[in-house]
Amino acid sequence: MRTVRIFTPLRRRASEPPHIVMSSQVSVSIGSALFVSALAIGLGGCSVIFSPELPESTDDQDAGGRTCTTSADCATEGETFVCGASNTCVNVLNATCTSIAGQPSLQNPDTIVFGSLLPTEGDNAIIGVPIQNAQDLAVTEVNASGGTTRGDIAVVNCDSGGDTDQSLDVIDHLVNTVGVPAILGPAFSGVVSGTWRTTTGAGVMTISPSATSADITGLLDDDLVWRTAASDAFQSGAIADLVRCRRTAEPSITKIVGLGKNDTYGRGLLNSIRDALGPELGQDNFADTFYDNPAEVALPDYEGAITAVLSSVSPDSDPANPEAIPDIAIILGTTEVAEVLQRFEARVRTIDLTGTSTVRYIMADGGRLDAVRDLIVADPTLEGRIEGTEPDHENGATFETFRGRYGAAFDGDEPGIFAQNSYDSVYLLALAVSALDSTTSITGSAIATAMDRLVSSGLPATPGDYSSSRNTLSLGGEINYEGASGPLDFDDNGEAGTDVVRWRYVPRQGSYEAIQEGSYPIDEMGTGTWSMVPGTTTCN
Repeated sequence: MRTVRIFTPLRRRASEPPHIVMSSQVSVSIGSALFVSALAIGLGGCSVIFSPELPESTDDQDAGGRTCTTSADCATEGETFVCGASNTCVNVLNATCTSIAGQPSLQNPDTIVFGSLLPTEGDNAIIGVPIQNAQDLAVTEVNASGGTTRGDIAVVNCDSGGDTDQSLDVIDHLVNTVGVPAILGPAFSGVVSGTWRTTTGAGVMTISPSATSADITGLLDDDLVWRTAASDAFQSGAIADLVRCRRTAEPSITKIVGLGKNDTYGRGLLNSIRDALGPELGQDNFADTFYDNPAEVALPDYEGAITAVLSSVSPDSDPANPEAIPDIAIILGTTEVAEVLQRFEARVRTIDLTGTSTVRYIMADGGRLDAVRDLIVADPTLEGRIEGTEPDHENGATFETFRGRYGAAFDGDEPGIFAQNSYDSVYLLALAVSALDSTTSITGSAIATAMDRLVSSGLPATPGDYSSSRNTLSLGGEINYEGASGPLDFDDNGEAGTDVVRWRYVPRQGSYEAIQEGSYPIDEMGTGTWSMVPGTTTCN
């Protein structure tokens, strides 16, 4: 009788239960109090093998206690146990690490286990889940193509909570219990800033798909902190120049305010924009402030920040003075920006003598969210008044191929922002492992060193060329990887720059969708210029 194994990719919202995700195998919810054996169901001469349900995590589940040399020694402990960092059998799953993408049998001694640290629960899941979906898709594709030259890969998916403290607990589990050599993530710049000393101190490589703060560039990280997302050093300049373009096209635009989340991401962007615009606009026409980071403050005072910034540009320091209403409000944050924008818009309408608002809003990549789109759906007067910037991480035909695969795997969904960066991160790790010779231990430092052979002047390579690229690397050759997110020409800081594009929402089928238009090419000096609408002084 022929046996069929089915892979169902992870597709989950924050409200859904966690899953085990294993390539060539069905996703099954975790949560049963019993550990049941795999169930084979006969279907007309074929059988479908379901992954067993796992017990809920408890404090003593991490360690099986059995001494081991390889993960094969842990087979009797359960299918989610491996030979961990201390040569004892340990459970890779716990309360925050709730799914596994990749090789069905972790007990195969050749399986390479990585970790993943993304916000997949709560408010930040809207960012983290699509990124994890793309990551899991890449793991499946790599293993379907024969894995690495050292074995198939598995990724332990963990929820960072978007929070440094929780992330440090996860890192402790992944590094000191499981013993992973590399971690995919963290997603947020603030979490990178709060955890990099711990990971680098342990010799673990991290590769973030979405941490964009310019502060990350200068970390003394022993070449262990990498990212496939471009630095905000490019994006802050693009936002400042976008404001200048709007003012050139409409000289009546004079008053600008900025609100940034009080974290590494928001501070980095807003500080750079202030340095660029503040001196030329003057204190009467430019003011900025930071609002509470909801990851750190249980009840963030967004209203207080709005009052403060309006008071600063009011001629009499009265935030209720109609003359305090700005022409442009720059809002820089992530999942909370929709609420900040909504509150700002409501405040303006209470101040304006006609009870309306014409304020334009500019955001960065963190503002391109469904929640922002939903504001326009609820209030169409916002249409045309919201725009933003983001790194240009849609690399032509390679991105479109990824987009099609993502949609096929996840019920036609569009990949979220930075999903393709996560997809590329998996391929980069797999290729770097394949570049190691058979006698080299798979460590974070070894993987990071091998990355140089992926971005050389070697053979052009895309995710679709994975098998041939792996073989080239295993024979001592080099490749030039160009992913779905871009060329990924990493510099000495483990960073890959890219151009910046503008996004806005346009009507589509009774709702709105974000589109990219216009470009801000970055030159070799790290500066750029917005493309212009032909025959006008308007930025495209």
